[in-house]
Amino acid sequence: MNLSSKPVFWGIWLFFVMILTGINNFYFYEFVEDMSKKNSEQLQLLINSESKCFDEKTNNKMCSEALIKTIGAFSNKALYNHSLILKDQNNSILWEKSWDKKAVAGSDINIQISDSSVNTIFTTYFDYPIFLLSVARSMTFSITDIIPIVYNQGIKEAIHEFQKQKMFKRTRPTIGFAIFSFLLLWLYRKREEQQSELQKKNEEALINDFKRQLESEKSKISEENIYNKFSKYDHILNPPINSLTFKDIITVDTDGIGNKFRKVLEKILYKILENELNIKPKDLNEAIFILYKENIISSKAQMNATLIRIYGNMDSHYNKDNEISQEEIKTIALRLISIIEEILENNLLDNSNLFNDNNEHKSKKVFDKKEKKWILVSQP
Repeated sequence: MNLSSKPVFWGIWLFFVMILTGINNFYFYEFVEDMSKKNSEQLQLLINSESKCFDEKTNNKMCSEALIKTIGAFSNKALYNHSLILKDQNNSILWEKSWDKKAVAGSDINIQISDSSVNTIFTTYFDYPIFLLSVARSMTFSITDIIPIVYNQGIKEAIHEFQKQKMFKRTRPTIGFAIFSFLLLWLYRKREEQQSELQKKNEEALINDFKRQLESEKSKISEENIYNKFSKYDHILNPPINSLTFKDIITVDTDGIGNKFRKVLEKILYKILENELNIKPKDLNEAIFILYKENIISSKAQMNATLIRIYGNMDSHYNKDNEISQEEIKTIALRLISIIEEILENNLLDNSNLFNDNNEHKSKKVFDKKEKKWILVSQP
């Protein structure tokens, strides 16, 4: 995750704020739905006590008036109720209260008076489309509510309505989530930058050590030995390196050779990861890290692989100060051969048919405790 990119940073920040606001609103309105149910159940208990009036054959008008008073008092105090309707024996509406604007969660209560009883039916709801709209409102300071008021009545009335309805309360959690998410991502970005700087310093130190060693190894480098090794492992190196043209590549046309070494290394290490751990790494750096962490390659192979990766990166970009000399190319070639030989010695890959996935018999690597080394065991 590259948080140094502004679009990535602010995109992830917005995503975090949206998710946290959505979670907050969901649990709040789930609580509202639960409270709506409890309020409706309480009203039902009150109505059941009032319904005795109808059972006792008392004046129905008097009973209805008493019931209306009870319902009216309840509706003034009850929260999260969307609609409340009272109907008489003839299905005529005696009392009604409803909100034009439907909330995310609430209740709808219908009370029906019969000749000898009162029936109450209530339903609670959670409206998901309105819930999503509530998340947008929380994240935009209720702008969708404010704009129509500004357009129709002016900005002063909009400010008054904003304060009167306490719209800012629905945005307070979002402000907190925005600050929290920003600080979290900022700290993570700082950590990424520090790790990148540390990796850069380590790579520079590795290159400097390599160049110092190069001075003492120049006389020991045998071109004939390199050619023989590359011919021996042509089935691994080709593609992208053809041993028949390798001599020309390292003496005449050196442009891009570092990148070719890197491609060979990627091909080998990715194959080992696929065989051993069934993993597809995101890049060569991760592949080297996993193989070393899992003790599949040695520290020497890990260092050589890192060196090849760095030179491959350098060779992919033009920089006149970082031109790779022939001595460096030959030494890196030997380091690549060293990695291949270690891998084959530890039976991490089948030397006879290295990258053929259509083998009649595949092999599995197991650790021989007696020999204290990895061996290949054929399996059907």
